[in-house]
Amino acid sequence: MKCYRRILPLVLTSLLTLGACFGGLSNAWAHGGEDHSSEAPASPAAETPALPGQNKTVLSSDTVELVALANNQALLIYLDRFDTNQPIAGAFVSLELNGEETTAHEIQPGQYRVDAPWTDTAGSYELLITIDSDEVSDLLDGTLVIAPISTATVNNNTGANPASAGFPLLDSWQLGVAGVTLVMVLVILFCVRSRATTTATAATLMLALLATPEPVLAHGEEDHSSDSSADAYTGQMLVNGEKARRYPSGEVYLPKPNQRTLSITTQLATLENVPTTYQLTAHVVASPNHSGQVQAAQDGRVDTAKVALPHLGQWVEQGQLVGHIRPIAARFEQGNQQAQQAELSSSLRLAEKRHARLIKLKGSVPQKEIDEALNQIDSLKARLFAVVKSLRGLEPLYAPISGYITAVEVTPGQIVESQNTLFEIVDPRRMQVEALAYDRQTTLMESAYSVNRAGDQLDLELLGVGVSLKGHAIPMLFEVDADNPPLAIGEALTVFVASKQRTRGMVLPRSSLVKGSQGEDLVWVHSQAERFAPKAVRWSTLNKDHIAVIDGLNDGDRVVIQGATLLSQIR
Repeated sequence: MKCYRRILPLVLTSLLTLGACFGGLSNAWAHGGEDHSSEAPASPAAETPALPGQNKTVLSSDTVELVALANNQALLIYLDRFDTNQPIAGAFVSLELNGEETTAHEIQPGQYRVDAPWTDTAGSYELLITIDSDEVSDLLDGTLVIAPISTATVNNNTGANPASAGFPLLDSWQLGVAGVTLVMVLVILFCVRSRATTTATAATLMLALLATPEPVLAHGEEDHSSDSSADAYTGQMLVNGEKARRYPSGEVYLPKPNQRTLSITTQLATLENVPTTYQLTAHVVASPNHSGQVQAAQDGRVDTAKVALPHLGQWVEQGQLVGHIRPIAARFEQGNQQAQQAELSSSLRLAEKRHARLIKLKGSVPQKEIDEALNQIDSLKARLFAVVKSLRGLEPLYAPISGYITAVEVTPGQIVESQNTLFEIVDPRRMQVEALAYDRQTTLMESAYSVNRAGDQLDLELLGVGVSLKGHAIPMLFEVDADNPPLAIGEALTVFVASKQRTRGMVLPRSSLVKGSQGEDLVWVHSQAERFAPKAVRWSTLNKDHIAVIDGLNDGDRVVIQGATLLSQIR
């Protein structure tokens, strides 16, 4: 009973404290049984706040694209060519409004400024702009709408109810739950702890409630305290803070200042007849008239006693000595040759003695016998020299053509067999390319070229088409139309063959082609002055620098040819 006597005053005190805390809250609640009777009706300016892109107008013709932006009692004008999006610098630009003409001055290449105090007043203004330069001359007219500045920011900053500062805006059911929870906590603490502990806990809860930071809640429990105010959309923000962004459709909004920074350049897509192009896999081969091999004529050992072997990449002249082979034979053959050498040596000594006796008997014997003996000596010497050379001589190796050593297949002392290739020599001034075509239409070509690993384009001249298949494909042989082309034997290439057939397409620089998020081929189309749209396309290669778009574009589209990769990175 004593506990209840102590609890009852504490409960009443807690309820009175809660009433005093929340009773001071404003009667102006938000959404949910709130009292809006004391609020003034919203003004039209507050109902329609300024948005990014307002206070701006876009004017264009077949030659000029103009974006005019109101900012700080001035009109900023961005002037570009319609087809290329290149800034038009050094132009004479004048603005006529209500019969008064004002001349603009250039502050940056292609950017002009006109003093316009009237931009501080909301309304609709009819503009007449005259443009005259060495490149273009045009007259543009249009309407500029100056939106009123919203008053929502002023209301949010000053506050309609100062008494609510520092307190959360809670619904009635939230207040009830908070009060019951606080009473239950105090009752439990009072029963198990001392009066001093209970009083301290109650004070702590009140201080925590009073210290709750002020959130700005609306529509239930949504926190709008971080929302930007209408000040974010003033003219100054449009110039300095308007950012590029991507829409859910994939299109990109890019203000004119950002286009200048990224050097966005466009080109009008024009439909025309382009050759049908095929891609062929190919590799570099040596020309038979500008390549050669050094082979061994017989079995032997590589000898470097007199001439060192040439190294890879060394230039050699035709007929130059590049090595020696010391012939070797089987033991049986070597024995026969030694026996033959001994026999020839013996016969030579006898012939020399006979010739010496006949010389002494000169005049007694016919001269014919003396000459025959001398000829026999010469013959035996020649035969003996050939046998000795076969046993001890060296076989010379000569370069068949002038060129670079591209392969060295031997080392000093190596034993080689007859017909083994020892060196390969190539003259790089002429090269050939062998390609494989899987379509007979490819052989009916008009021109061909290839691109090597360094990105160099090499024109090719067709030498012939094979009459037998090679790997289920038709071989085609081309000669590189260049002296000393930057190619290597065996290098893999891609050959682009332009056939005599024609296809309707649009010629664009290769730099306009980018990859989409799914790996598809895209180009960016300048659909509006500050808007770009991605287009999926089908294309074929024309040459190293240009492609032909077969499908996906319309005639007259403005395609981005510089800066397309940067547009794809905008999120």
